[in-house]
Amino acid sequence: MKLQSEGLKEFLPAAMCLVLSFIFLLIMNFTPNGKTELAVIFPPGTSSETVFLKTIEAGGYATGKGGFENIALFIVDDLDTQKQVIENLYDLGALVVIDGIASAGCFS
Repeated sequence: MKLQSEGLKEFLPAAMCLVLSFIFLLIMNFTPNGKTELAVIFPPGTSSETVFLKTIEAGGYATGKGGFENIALFIVDDLDTQKQVIENLYDLGALVVIDGIASAGCFS
C-alpha cells in the first residue's frame, strides 16, 4: 500500500516547475523594458508625500499614486536617463521599480 506522502513526493517536481515558471513570467512582464511609465514601491508605511519627493529627487516626474501610500507612478524624460533614475530610486530606499503599464491593475 502506497502512503499519501509518497504521492506528494512525485508531485513536488512538477509543482516547483510550475511555480518557478510563474515567477519567471512575472519578472519578465513587470521588469522595466524601455517604456517611460514606471511604478516605484517603497517600504510599507512610507507616506505618499515622501514617495513623491523621493521620486522627484531621483529624477522622475510623479504622475499618480497607487492603491497604497507607498506606491507611485512616474515617468522619465527619456529612455537614456531611465536607468539612472531607477538606480537613484534604489539608492533612496525603493524596494522595487516595475513597469507601470503592466502593473497598473495591481495598484489602482
